[in-house]
Amino acid sequence: MDSVEEPQKKVFKARKTMRASDRQQLDAVHRVKGELLRADGKLLNG
Repeated sequence: MDSVEEPQKKVFKARKTMRASDRQQLDAVHRVKGELLRADGKLLNG
């Protein structure tokens, strides 16, 4: 899954040129992804 993520610099540059709705959608995706990763860690750790 790590290979999908782009370097932070490229993401920031792209984010500045995005429409507001696209930016909100991207932020929502990243938020959900982070929550899922944390939930998986809790399940694995017991």
